[in-house]
Amino acid sequence: MIDTLLYEWKKRNEEITGLIREGVSTNDFYQLAICQLEFLRRVIPDNVNYVSRLAELLHLDGNIRRAGEQYRLVLQMDPLTPLTEKETQMIRKFCPILLLTQKECFPLKDVVAVHHPTKPMIGYHLFWEDDYDFPLMIMNRATMKKFGLSTILKMRP
Repeated sequence: MIDTLLYEWKKRNEEITGLIREGVSTNDFYQLAICQLEFLRRVIPDNVNYVSRLAELLHLDGNIRRAGEQYRLVLQMDPLTPLTEKETQMIRKFCPILLLTQKECFPLKDVVAVHHPTKPMIGYHLFWEDDYDFPLMIMNRATMKKFGLSTILKMRP
């Protein structure tokens, strides 16, 4: 019985791959990928990569609340690594100047700096009131030095 199921799984996945190459809509792809990842999560619940990817796809599909639940689960499964004092200093040193106007469409709600765990990269995430596609700016140290970025942008803890 399992051989039949595996054969069917393989055949349907080949068909799906062909359909995706031919231009299945983004929404249909998201729905398919979400179903597959939910299945994989049920079968292998300790795999943080499945939970993380599911959160991303739910986010892209506009299911922000469900995505938030999965993001929280990712952080429970794989907690953040505390920054060293040097990493904190680098984040503050190279923080870009952020200029806003009173006529911004959406108020800026929060700013988060993320230090890459193995590369000399810092990402600054801006969270707007009604924007679920959070902008990301990543610069390496050479680029930061080139532009002389050294202004501190106050960030919430």
